[in-house]
Amino acid sequence: MVNFMMAPHIIHPIQVPLDYPIAFGLVGLAGLGPLQMGTERVGGVFVARIRLAAGVMVGNGLRFLAHFSSGVIFWAQNAPAGESVWLYSLLYNGSYMIPEAIINMLLLQLVLSRLLFRTGGL
Repeated sequence: MVNFMMAPHIIHPIQVPLDYPIAFGLVGLAGLGPLQMGTERVGGVFVARIRLAAGVMVGNGLRFLAHFSSGVIFWAQNAPAGESVWLYSLLYNGSYMIPEAIINMLLLQLVLSRLLFRTGGL
């Protein structure tokens, strides 16, 4: 909602929930991957890191799909002449979503290391 309040880009009333609460709400599903990290000791740290990375990929992947769909449906007029709307949406949304997902994954791995160190898991 902060993103919507600070710099809203509104084309259509249905586009607003797709680009804002739905897209960013789907990022919350990233927490499903590491949900049970503290209960599993087989594989320990490795399993926790994989679950965290998978959660980030799922959450950001679903957010990407929401923005990609919005791009195809509502932002098609911004595609350069002769370029596929699908390709335009893929490139536009991928240009910021892929680096953002990588940064999220790296930063959360650092947080996980710190948490595991404090709890004696590392």
